[in-house]
Amino acid sequence: EANDGQPIGKGDIVRFDTDSSGEITNIVVDRGSGKFGDYFYSALGYVYFKDDGYAYFTTQRPTASMSYDDMTLIPIDKFNITVYSKKEKKAYSGVPEDIIDYTTDPENYSTVYITMNYENAQTLICVTDY
Repeated sequence: EANDGQPIGKGDIVRFDTDSSGEITNIVVDRGSGKFGDYFYSALGYVYFKDDGYAYFTTQRPTASMSYDDMTLIPIDKFNITVYSKKEKKAYSGVPEDIIDYTTDPENYSTVYITMNYENAQTLICVTDY
């Protein structure tokens, strides 16, 4: 059970703290927002546009008429990137150029999962069809 008294369900994203003995002292569950206070963010989404080390990330399926107000600017070149190829069924260490953004290819853009800590880039997992 999480700190808010709610049960932890299948698929919930959980963050926990431990004390010096390794005992869990705090459990926080993401109920779909992707946010744990101001210090941790995780989300599944898409890269709309990449430019000069940054990218516009959105959790909404991209469209040509999207507003940048619906997106988060992320430092794409600061993430530890892992690419998973559905075609090859393999994962490998990647670079920002491996991520296909919506504006480059509106039919075949990548799905990405990101984690950030205190607005610092952590992990980006990119899933591609190629």
